[in-house]
Amino acid sequence: MTATNPRTKPWEAVVAAAALEAGAEPLDGPIAVGLVFRLPRPAGHFGRRWLRPAAPAWPASRPDLDKLIRAVLDALTGICWRDDSRVVEIRATKRYAEGGDKPCGVTVTVRTAP
Repeated sequence: MTATNPRTKPWEAVVAAAALEAGAEPLDGPIAVGLVFRLPRPAGHFGRRWLRPAAPAWPASRPDLDKLIRAVLDALTGICWRDDSRVVEIRATKRYAEGGDKPCGVTVTVRTAP
């Protein structure tokens, strides 16, 4: 089954290139994946100087976490694993990128599952 959104292809290419640059090699066996997505805050969350007190702490809006996960799994197939059916555990979070935080994007951790 393939249902990849064509609009995600450029982002998937960036994720794949970063994995290759990091020296990723395909793992075999059960794999655990950790994902932390950092999204930009909308301009409406800010007042004149600071974050508004009513600004939400978590990005409970689009993009959907499951679609973000799928894009990363698709991007890393053939790089970190031969097939994403090998992934048996996923821990994923989406949050806002804050001032001293890493910029918007995703941090990916891949390891052999225990």
